[in-house]
Amino acid sequence: TDSFPRGRVLEKYPNTPMSHKEILQVIQKEGLKEISGTSPLACLNAMLHTNSRGEEGIFYKVPGRMGVYTLKVSAGPPKRAGAGPQGA
Repeated sequence: TDSFPRGRVLEKYPNTPMSHKEILQVIQKEGLKEISGTSPLACLNAMLHTNSRGEEGIFYKVPGRMGVYTLKVSAGPPKRAGAGPQGA
């Protein structure tokens, strides 16, 4: 079993990149997973980092925003706000 509800928070808020602290707050607030242990934030951060590397990762690290992640979609990384198909 997973230590955290992988992706559930980011699936629920698909257009909202979040930091590991924000994700943990949602997990706790909505009761998505019983949290135990001495360092759930460190565990979540490590899981996000590990699962945002390579082609198999399910998370995407948002460029220019340290420690902020979003869920990968099949179309690739999220587009920057205001960037249209012509790059305008």
